[in-house]
Amino acid sequence: MVGAAAYFILSAHGGDTVPGTVLASGGLLLGGIGLLLAGIVGIVPLHAGTAPADFGGRAVAWWFPVLALGVVTAALAYVSGIAATRLLGSRLASFAALAEVVAAIVFAWALLGETPHPIQILGGALILAGVVVVRLGEPEYIATPSGELNADITGITGPNG
Repeated sequence: MVGAAAYFILSAHGGDTVPGTVLASGGLLLGGIGLLLAGIVGIVPLHAGTAPADFGGRAVAWWFPVLALGVVTAALAYVSGIAATRLLGSRLASFAALAEVVAAIVFAWALLGETPHPIQILGGALILAGVVVVRLGEPEYIATPSGELNADITGITGPNG
C-alpha cells in the first residue's frame, strides 16, 4: 500500500518537472532491480532461456514477447495512468483505481462463473461508496477573471471552526 500511495502522490504532484515517462521508467527500473535481487537471493524462482517463443502461433525470438509485454502492459499502462492521475488528482485517482478490484470480480463472475462471496460484494460496495464520498469531498474550482482556477472552499472550515 505504501508503494501505491507513493505512486499516486508522485503522479499527481509531478507537475511539468517530471514527465510521466520518466516517472514510469524509474518505477519500472526499481521494480525490475528489486525482482532481480529477489531472484538472485532465491526468494523468488528466476529462470530464463533464449529459445524461440510461441507468440500468436508463430515462433519468434525470445526478446520479442518480452518487449511487447513491456511496452503494452507496463510502459503504456503506467504513462496513461500517470496522465489520468494528473487530471483527476491523487485522492480521486487512488480510489478510482480501486475500481479495478470491483471490475475483476464482475468479470470473474460473468466470464468464469465465479460467484463472489458476500464479503467480496460488501467490499466492492464499500469501494464504490468510498469513490463517491471522495468525489463529493473534492473542492470545486472556479475561474477568476484572469483565467486562473481557484478552489471554491466555501463551506469548508478549518481546525478553529
